[in-house]
Amino acid sequence: MNESTKVWEKPDSQQAVVSKKQASLTVIKGSPLGEVFLLDGEDVLGRCNGSTITLSDIGASRSHLLIKKEDEYYLATDLNSTNGTEINDKKITDTYQLMDGDKIRIADTLLKFSFHDVEEALYHQQVRALIVIDDLTQIYNKRYFSETIEKEFNFAKRNKSALSLILFDIDHFKLFNDQYGHQAGDFVLTEIAAVIKPLARNYDTFARFGGEEFAVLLRETELSAAILLANRMRELVANSKFNYKGQDLKSSISLGVATYNTFNDFKDQYQLISAADHYLYEAKHAGRNRVCYEGS
Repeated sequence: MNESTKVWEKPDSQQAVVSKKQASLTVIKGSPLGEVFLLDGEDVLGRCNGSTITLSDIGASRSHLLIKKEDEYYLATDLNSTNGTEINDKKITDTYQLMDGDKIRIADTLLKFSFHDVEEALYHQQVRALIVIDDLTQIYNKRYFSETIEKEFNFAKRNKSALSLILFDIDHFKLFNDQYGHQAGDFVLTEIAAVIKPLARNYDTFARFGGEEFAVLLRETELSAAILLANRMRELVANSKFNYKGQDLKSSISLGVATYNTFNDFKDQYQLISAADHYLYEAKHAGRNRVCYEGS
């Protein structure tokens, strides 16, 4: 046992009791606010896809913090992150034994470490879902998307990295409502969201933008890669059949793609959204079921 874990030698009796419950982290400041992460025993917090707990905070390193269970105790170790990790307002330099109620700060995100009954943890997850999850499609809602794209755009601008946005909507969606009823329309919305969702990385943002329109925000992604993904999405939906009350319904989507990088002059996230929306309109005007982007 190294010097940084001396506290193990005198475990607190109350800590030993609560540690039998489910350990979790709750986002109490930052995004996604209210998110509850249940700890598995060895979790890496960071911005990259390889992290078991992915943070949207632009100040977090790709692999920022390790939380590992040893016996009945949870140990936090900073992974040589750029901005460091604070616990209870003090930067940690060695392995730290977490106690119930500790507050962990990673850049602008503040997380509370605590032990919950599983039912209590699930309750907190459900409350959070009411804030940022679209009730019908079970993906992020426009409120969450609007908060996220502002942060991601500012990060991309500051770090001279790419940020791509795909906007798409469902072709002739009104016909589903007119021919089969609004329940069929809701069914198609839900099914298309379920088809697209696995294509997004866990640090990307897939959200319902409004009505039958959706957005996919792609961190550190150049235009060429975003176009490839948009075409995969288009083909996947076009080749899918959605069985509604014994009927196979077919659909298609039109997509617009825009990218912020050092080669364009987007001043803010609104201009990025406007550009993607412009190309989406071009895709609809050109015949639908296609992808449009700058130079297409």
